[in-house]
Amino acid sequence: MDSRQMKKHIESTPMSVDVARQERYRRMAAMTSQAYVAPDKRLNNILGWKYQREQSSDRHAIYSSPSGQSGILAYRGTVASFDDVGTDLDDILAGDPSESRRFQDSLKLYDNAKKYYAGGLEVTGHSLGGAIAKYVTRERAATDMTQGIGFSTGSSLTPYQV
Repeated sequence: MDSRQMKKHIESTPMSVDVARQERYRRMAAMTSQAYVAPDKRLNNILGWKYQREQSSDRHAIYSSPSGQSGILAYRGTVASFDDVGTDLDDILAGDPSESRRFQDSLKLYDNAKKYYAGGLEVTGHSLGGAIAKYVTRERAATDMTQGIGFSTGSSLTPYQV
């Protein structure tokens, strides 16, 4: 089998659930890492998903699927800033993200961004961003069937968990 035949065979073979899940995790991890990069220096394409600069900021990155119907919102985690460290401390000590301005702003951001993606908007993040992704998923799961993946989300000292 030559390389052209091999490519055709691979493209025509249905992807297993595990392979699809691994690709999804890889894609979301790459987008999460891009949330830490300055908005004007982020990758414009991750595995076919396009960076949406006008919908993104220094705290999050949004990528749209090749069809433009679905999106992924990647929340940035903690960087060395007073605001981020303060949010981390609030989450650890108070344990209730619903009282955090950053968590509430992130929920509003999700609500605003989902209007652009009829096929759905998934969320992801690392560290503080992962905790935010878990919070948004929990808060919107009943109405939006939101899915999210948080990487290294940490935990709080109180029993409240997102």
